[in-house]
Amino acid sequence: SSDLMAEDSTPLFIHTHPGGKAVFSRHDDAVDASLRAALRGMGGDGRYVSLVVAGTQDQTAVAGRHFIQDDATPVDKLRIVGHRIRVIVLTPGAALPSKETFDRQIRVFGPAGQEILAALNVAVVGAGGTGSATAEQLTRLGVGTITIIDDDIVTDPTPTRGYGMTVADIGRPKAEVLAGHLRKTGLPTTVVSVTAPIQSAVARHMLGSADIAFSCVDGHGARLVLNRWAYAHLAPVVDLAVLVSADVSTTAVTGVDGRVTWLAPDP
Repeated sequence: SSDLMAEDSTPLFIHTHPGGKAVFSRHDDAVDASLRAALRGMGGDGRYVSLVVAGTQDQTAVAGRHFIQDDATPVDKLRIVGHRIRVIVLTPGAALPSKETFDRQIRVFGPAGQEILAALNVAVVGAGGTGSATAEQLTRLGVGTITIIDDDIVTDPTPTRGYGMTVADIGRPKAEVLAGHLRKTGLPTTVVSVTAPIQSAVARHMLGSADIAFSCVDGHGARLVLNRWAYAHLAPVVDLAVLVSADVSTTAVTGVDGRVTWLAPDP
């Protein structure tokens, strides 16, 4: 309906080719063109997604394309939410870097596992001691895209905890400094930095394309935003926290505690 278009939603049309191939036929082209014209008449902005599911129950194949007006680009992956969250790469080999670079990981995950990592878009919220370490490891794992979101700057204590952050960076945005550090690895990960609070429109927009988010924040306000994001986008959030306790009177460390919380929608 026109109300749906007013909500800035993207229409999605799915049809099947039982026992057939996951390719768009001329008839599919005509149907998509007709539906796009009808949606524009309802107030749509020209965005439209078409999927075809083919093959058999035991061996399913999927193809997809995303239209903006009359320009179509292939859908490169699908995220399926159920009792477990699955990522299916629709363009095998497109995002996979050289096997030599990630040889040790491919031995563990297999080529398909490394291919999924290379297709992932991951958001890291918080670029401090925990967030910078997380982003560093994700880059070295070969994740395809990392979006770093943090509105803070590097201060005097930051270089003792933040990966890639030096005394010369004091006063610069943490997200920007960390992104520059990760790019220097020369690995194929695309790194995007966003210097803005998680509640801002620009941060929410960048989160919209993430497949998974790592929460590396101190405040519960940011965790609340990510909690709602997990349910709105049907994607998981991994919340990480480390607490170092000390006795001020004796300057002795009394404990180091870590917490990992997996947050995901319950289908």
